[in-house]
Amino acid sequence: MQQLRALFEHAAVEGSRRKTWRITVKRERSADGRAPEGEVSSWLHAHARPGDIVKVSLPFGDLAVPEGDSPLLLASAGIGITPMLSILDHLADASSGRRVTVVHADRSPAHHAHRLELDDLVGRLPHATPHLWYESPQEPVQPRVRRGRADVTRLTLPEHASAFLCGPPAFMQGVRGDLLTQGLSPKDIRYEVFGPDLWLSE
Repeated sequence: MQQLRALFEHAAVEGSRRKTWRITVKRERSADGRAPEGEVSSWLHAHARPGDIVKVSLPFGDLAVPEGDSPLLLASAGIGITPMLSILDHLADASSGRRVTVVHADRSPAHHAHRLELDDLVGRLPHATPHLWYESPQEPVQPRVRRGRADVTRLTLPEHASAFLCGPPAFMQGVRGDLLTQGLSPKDIRYEVFGPDLWLSE
């Protein structure tokens, strides 16, 4: 599946630190030719151009980082990286000394949206450690870059960590189950679903 990204900016609300907001849009294509393509993402990729005005709502969701200095685990897959970038950007701007474990899974480095930005943000945090998994690395595997699917059981997680998950439901279910077996409390695991939250109904 070809992954495309579109970036749009508009004026932020009064009082915001940023003068612009940015959204990242992955084009959802039909995997089997029968399921419908993403209506909004397909339209944006086909029609939106630089200079267009895009009306969006204020950000919302469940991935609000608690205040304090407790350790954090940020685990994402695919386009689920986007809220993690916002969290890391906030921590970097605050010169946070929190211990942050960053986990990201993707098909390959070429499919990894905002890969260089992630590297930059992690580099600005003195106690942040990235762990990347690629199904097809397409380059020599390096330290903290592994082949295959993300496996948080291979990591030593700090005590009293809060975990934040975003990605396909199967990815989040798997990571959440592994975190529970490692002793994290369910209340310390938050997640964000891009679309209807069918996870709860399961």
